[in-house]
Amino acid sequence: MQGEQCEPNADLRLAVDDLMLNAATGEVWRGGEPLPLSAGERALLAALLQHRDTTVSKKALTRAVWGMETPSSNAYLALYVRYLQQKLEVDPAHPRYLRVEGNGYRFVVGAAPSQVARQRAVSAIQPA
Repeated sequence: MQGEQCEPNADLRLAVDDLMLNAATGEVWRGGEPLPLSAGERALLAALLQHRDTTVSKKALTRAVWGMETPSSNAYLALYVRYLQQKLEVDPAHPRYLRVEGNGYRFVVGAAPSQVARQRAVSAIQPA
C-alpha cells in the first residue's frame, strides 16, 4: 500500500460470492442474511476493502481502526481479524477472503478456494 493511510471511501460496495459488503454503512450480508459487526469490525473491514487485493500494513490498519498505535495494537488487530474471519468466512480455519500476509492483512476479491477446499472438491468427484 502506498503511504500508511486508510481512509474509507463513502461509496465502497462490493459483492463477492455470497457476501455483500457496504463499507460506507457497515452493512454485511452472507447468503442474504445480515451479519452484525461491531464498530471496530466495521472500521477494519472498511480499511481492508478500501485497499482490497493489496496487503495493508498492521500499522495502517491500527491507525484506521483506533486512530493510534499502542503496545498492544497488534494483539487487538489480530483479535479483530479473527472476529471478522469467523463472521465472513465459510471456513475460518482456511480463510478465503481475509488473509494474513507478511506484516499485514489483505482482503482478497475473487479468491480461489484454499488448497484444502480444492483437495476436498477433487476427492469428492473422484471414484473410490
